[in-house]
Amino acid sequence: MSLRILTLLMSVALLVVGCGGEKLSAGFHRAGSSEFTVDEAKAVEIAKAQLEKADGKRIDARYKVTRVPEGFSVHVSYVTGYQRGQPVFIPGGFCVVLVSSQWTVIKILGGA
Repeated sequence: MSLRILTLLMSVALLVVGCGGEKLSAGFHRAGSSEFTVDEAKAVEIAKAQLEKADGKRIDARYKVTRVPEGFSVHVSYVTGYQRGQPVFIPGGFCVVLVSSQWTVIKILGGA
């Protein structure tokens, strides 16, 4: 195997499993966290339920909620595993769910 291909494969492997994966910025929390306001928590639950329904299984993720004119933008970062008890995230392992102020899902953007 050429040195270039080997180096590329090792880089991809390190990206996926090594160095603890991607670190999340501040403001990401588990569903049900007391860090969310009542409305933010409701938006997270609606987004999570829609994603789980689409996937047909429970999801493990961290959430960050932002107010937008339509209602709420719920940024969902999927946990891909755990390393030393800490969640591991990979670049691109996320989606954004737009939840209306009437508590319906408007759109799912990204990796859902």
